[in-house]
Amino acid sequence: MISIIVPIYNAENSLRECIDSVIYQDYSNIELILVDDGSVDRSYEICKEYKNKDKRIRLHHQSNLGVSSARNKGISMANGEYVFFLDSDDQCENILSYCVSIMKKENIDLLVGGTDYYKNNNFLISENANLFGEEYKIYSDDSKSKLNRWVMERNITDFPELLVSSRKTIRIGGVAAKLIRKKSMGGLRFIENLGYSEDLVFLYELLKKIDRLVVLNKSIYRYNYREDSATNSGYNPKIIRFNKELSKYIYKISTDYDEVYENSMYEKILEIYWGSIIHGITYNPNSKFYEKLRKISDESKYYNSMLKKLKIHNVRKKKNKLILFLYKNNMSLCIFFLSYIKKIKGE
Repeated sequence: MISIIVPIYNAENSLRECIDSVIYQDYSNIELILVDDGSVDRSYEICKEYKNKDKRIRLHHQSNLGVSSARNKGISMANGEYVFFLDSDDQCENILSYCVSIMKKENIDLLVGGTDYYKNNNFLISENANLFGEEYKIYSDDSKSKLNRWVMERNITDFPELLVSSRKTIRIGGVAAKLIRKKSMGGLRFIENLGYSEDLVFLYELLKKIDRLVVLNKSIYRYNYREDSATNSGYNPKIIRFNKELSKYIYKISTDYDEVYENSMYEKILEIYWGSIIHGITYNPNSKFYEKLRKISDESKYYNSMLKKLKIHNVRKKKNKLILFLYKNNMSLCIFFLSYIKKIKGE
């Protein structure tokens, strides 16, 4: 049985499509766990409506505790051999029967499927689909370890042996489009005080636990791009706190592999620091100029212990080289103007 876990918050406009994509699967041996995280629209009523129609649906309602809490509750409720995470804005392709057959045939702990990206019902791009000639590829031992590195090193560096072409790579960040053997998770749960990238951290820790992973050469997930997503917004008053928690975690795992990986993690922390400057300070419409400069200085001091080992010649991206140069020379005013230019350009 597959336990499909859907965290829900104010999703009345997309929820029916999401649920329908599950209950009308060819594979019927499922339980659909709906966790309403304190919605103030009609989401909970829609959930109750579906629960009354389909005995495979289980429903939990809680106060607004966040997506990680909702997912963790779903895990605690799950009775299936496999777990599949689905966001309430998205849909699952009718392919779960095929996925389970591969999991059983190859004794797989984690299946990574492809994702089709849509915006306003218009197809944008596929990720992890049609990358190679085979039906699927299995990773274990050393090759699995390299993929685990790729989870964190993506967009910073790459591994030539995992590249399919100069533009197409296997990307496995996050928990979307994944079918997980539940016993492989053990006691692993989402970290609830991370405001974003919590699924990336979860996956990284999961990959340490598993023995065999398969990358499926087909899409199993439909992601619907939303403008109001936390990762697509401008000013975020919580991002400074969230980024500090995320950077502490990345600093902790920075020595998991070799020096190349360590430098990549430091560069990722630099990008997190820059994200705090952009979305937590520069974009703040209620903060005055001198207050922003003071906050930039405070943030720079906080990250000093984590970035002191990062050398400019080890930084891969040109933009990051400039940011690190300004950072190491305590040039808060220049950092502000650089971030302000980014704001004007709308980047």
